[in-house]
Amino acid sequence: MQEIPEASAVMQDEIDGNEKCCGQDFLTMAHLAAILRGERIKQLREMLSAPLQKKYGVNRMELMVLNFLGHVKMDTISEMRRYLSVNKGYLSKMMAKLMQKGLVTSHGDAKDRRVVHYQLTAKGAEAANEVYAQMVKTMHFIISGIPEDKLMQLYACSVVIDRNIGQLMAHGDELKEGIIPDSEKDEGLFDRLMESSEGVN
Repeated sequence: MQEIPEASAVMQDEIDGNEKCCGQDFLTMAHLAAILRGERIKQLREMLSAPLQKKYGVNRMELMVLNFLGHVKMDTISEMRRYLSVNKGYLSKMMAKLMQKGLVTSHGDAKDRRVVHYQLTAKGAEAANEVYAQMVKTMHFIISGIPEDKLMQLYACSVVIDRNIGQLMAHGDELKEGIIPDSEKDEGLFDRLMESSEGVN
């Protein structure tokens, strides 16, 4: 199997979309931006998570936290917040709610009383397993028909895109002024993307 680079923990969503038609180049860029933001994935995720949210009395973010606790060996606020890209206060309140709902329990660290560890209850584990099974089945459907070598290329590209977004976000002061740093761009890139997409359903 082809070796692929390690992805960063959190994929950031950037660039607000604008679907107004003002030229084919724009539509090509808008389509690519929407894919990078995962807009259709988000819509699908919201549709799929609705029954589980209702079943367990939680919101989508709480389902994500349950899934994370059930399948990643990180169980403290400081560890989870880095990978879930949420602030400490918000996550602390969320964990308190999940405990009230009987989905999560907690205990202090044996060596450091300031550290709190969280774990799923039986009900929480049930929810996490349902979310994970749904996620796997959905992903299998989404990538069906794509050859493995193309999937490896897609994954590798996603890692580079995530890195580039991170580098762009590092120019925070410039971005706040509406100044976007130059990149090694290819002026004819979107023309070729538009041509290559013809006939693709």
